[in-house]
Amino acid sequence: GAEPPNNWHAMFGGPAWTRVTEADGRPGQWYLHMFTSDQPDWNWREPEIAAEFDRVLRFWLDRGVDGFRIDVAAGLYKHP
Repeated sequence: GAEPPNNWHAMFGGPAWTRVTEADGRPGQWYLHMFTSDQPDWNWREPEIAAEFDRVLRFWLDRGVDGFRIDVAAGLYKHP
């Protein structure tokens, strides 16, 4: 649509939605970023996202890492 999906604001100010510009210059989809537009939020309801993060965690666990730091964990899931 021409407008973002909702009126959410980013933590650092301004809208939490940015619209992609397609290669041909047309406006594309909107994406959510709760902090800056350089840090798009992941859609944790997508099975491919969860599977990819499982692979990343497994990569590091297999190398003996002792733990992970998860900032703003409460913000991972958002209202649909």
